[in-house]
Amino acid sequence: MKFKLACTYLSALLFTGAVSLCQAAEPDVKLLGDPVPTNATEKVVVVSPSTTSINVKGGEAVKFVIGDQVFAWDFDTSGQMMAFDLERIAPPGMLDHKVMVYVARDPTYTGA
Repeated sequence: MKFKLACTYLSALLFTGAVSLCQAAEPDVKLLGDPVPTNATEKVVVVSPSTTSINVKGGEAVKFVIGDQVFAWDFDTSGQMMAFDLERIAPPGMLDHKVMVYVARDPTYTGA
């Protein structure tokens, strides 16, 4: 009985650890791309209070307009699709709600 209880406890502990690792595995900001001058962009995205998500492509430079503020980002990312909160790359205090960014693979490298 003690062995079965120990196995159950160990399994629960390992599962909890695996879940924690998955949640902590957000990519470093350095892997999400780089800031660029606003005049070096290919696309403009206006973020309104109702905006909840934005789709971009890897390799795309995007100017974000949020109210009367702007910033630009080059999504020169790894080859894998990723999703993250725009607040991770926006200047502090610029956003007042969560906006998810979904980055598709760079078509230059996928043949699309």
